[in-house]
Amino acid sequence: GSGETVNEHLLRLAGVTHAVRFPGPEPPELPVVASVPTFHDRPVLVLRVPDPRPMAYVVHRTHKEPSSLDAIRAMSDPSFDGVRTIVRVDEAARPNAAPASDPQPSSARVELEEAGRMVIRTRLSAPGTLVVLNGFSEGWSARVDGRRQEVLPANLLFQSVDLGVGEHLVELEYQTPGLWPGFALSVLGWAFLAFASSTEGRRIARAGV
Repeated sequence: GSGETVNEHLLRLAGVTHAVRFPGPEPPELPVVASVPTFHDRPVLVLRVPDPRPMAYVVHRTHKEPSSLDAIRAMSDPSFDGVRTIVRVDEAARPNAAPASDPQPSSARVELEEAGRMVIRTRLSAPGTLVVLNGFSEGWSARVDGRRQEVLPANLLFQSVDLGVGEHLVELEYQTPGLWPGFALSVLGWAFLAFASSTEGRRIARAGV
């Protein structure tokens, strides 16, 4: 909005609710909610970030940029509408068309949040994208109404899943990349050792007869 700083804008996009800083010659750029004493000669100010993005929300616009640097520039522009739009990197990106009129509001509600797993119920009035403010990484997978769906980066750092019109149950789960192949190799290794040990035991037993 008018007068919004780049820092405030990016904090809102990331869903940050509060920030801290030392007092300085310039007045704080965000509302101060607390002053906390520290072992320094100055307290730390706790600042409230107005209107941060929720943990999960739906957008209906995707803005594409050809590189990460271009994406950062786009998101850093205070005129970037992070409420309705996400940025994705696409090397073949063409100039973005003017946005169409907004559909009726869509919704997302987190029903379960635990280590490595989230369940989110959504309702979309038009095709759109569920954005989840978890860090994007290869270990995350998604199921939409029980079917696998690709997890894509949104705003460079976060997770997103493209959805169609209607109500959907989205399940996000994290599994360390390479965990199952490593586990399978370990099992095979132990099985080989057990087989080799039993074979050697039988050979020794026969030799002693």
